[in-house]
Amino acid sequence: MLLMQRTKPLPAGKMDTLRTLSVCLVFLLPLLSSAQNDACELSASPAGCVCSGPNVVCTGYWPTYRELHSGDIDSKLESLTITNTTKTNLIKCESVFGTLTNLRKLDLSNNQINFTRPRSFSSICFPNLEQLVLDDNALRLSAHTTFKSLDRLRELHLNNALYRNQSVSEQVTHTFIKSSMPSLEEIMLNDNLLGDLSSSTFNFNLSSGSSPLSRIHLRNSRLGMINTNLFEVETLPNLSFIDLSMNSITGLPIENLESFDKFSSALTINLTGNPLTCNCNLKDFVVWLQSNDTEVTVVDQEKLNCSMDSIVHGGKRIIDLDPMELKCGHIQNTDMDEQMKTSYILLIAVLSIIGLLALVILFMRRKEIIKLCNQMKQATKETFDTHHTSYVYSDITQARRETPEHSAVDV
Repeated sequence: MLLMQRTKPLPAGKMDTLRTLSVCLVFLLPLLSSAQNDACELSASPAGCVCSGPNVVCTGYWPTYRELHSGDIDSKLESLTITNTTKTNLIKCESVFGTLTNLRKLDLSNNQINFTRPRSFSSICFPNLEQLVLDDNALRLSAHTTFKSLDRLRELHLNNALYRNQSVSEQVTHTFIKSSMPSLEEIMLNDNLLGDLSSSTFNFNLSSGSSPLSRIHLRNSRLGMINTNLFEVETLPNLSFIDLSMNSITGLPIENLESFDKFSSALTINLTGNPLTCNCNLKDFVVWLQSNDTEVTVVDQEKLNCSMDSIVHGGKRIIDLDPMELKCGHIQNTDMDEQMKTSYILLIAVLSIIGLLALVILFMRRKEIIKLCNQMKQATKETFDTHHTSYVYSDITQARRETPEHSAVDV
């Protein structure tokens, strides 16, 4: 009882203060915990870089070999990002990076790297590398062993990363054929001027003969056609997604469609933004797209429209087309036949209108026309009579001069 009597309730102002402090602690504790987790876990960090946990980000600064191996960086660093530098070439990774045994992600995007040497990226330096990002550079893949034995690499990002010349497609093919990336699951080649790729582009140098590659990104790479053997289930059995959007593909032949249907796993294809020409060459694709037999998923298939090169079907949704309207002649194009027919009809209509207007004008001014015709007739007659009389008179005069009697009189 005495204890209860001595305990007095706190004033209202102090109670409000306690409540406010409690609420602040509720919100501050997670932030403090997060800040503690984001604290640098490395004993040292390269100058000009920011360290957070086991990760280092260098913007506008390329760390030296010594800096990457000071303290415990070489054994604890998990993610290294170096961006916005003037670095132009990469020699052997041993000389640039050394061995970073725990590195999982290496991001060298948005630099000026344009030349690589053999083993610029190798398991010698990056035995546990899982993600390599080289976006927004100008790489010349002259060394076919640029990506040598990256056994644990799962993602390779080469978006807008390749030097733009005519042989870029061959460089990519030769580089991949010589590379050994047995764990690669996703490759990104968006925004490169690849052109048409060889059928062996994704046939990596694998001892098992098949690749775990499941996602291939080729958006905006100027692909005009898809090689029949580019995506084969024998070499890419795990393929589940192909991004072919924003290219120059005008159609897909039956051979491509049959290759897609061979994949037992669910395959998704993105074809949006391509100038699909709706003529006889697209008939197989339209039938395939409307068929219920295929398990392939086409992204936004209801948004695939005919290009404006198709005079008859320009702008129409491909999913709504009747394949029978895409008939093929021996050497003629259905669209051109329809175009010529329309032109002939318009020409006949215009000529008919002109003829009708001419008849109306003639009828309305018939009196003036008749009067004009009579005047022309009279003028012609008078001219003829005058000429005829003059001609006859000349003949008579000439005859009189030639007679002997007329000559004697003149003498």
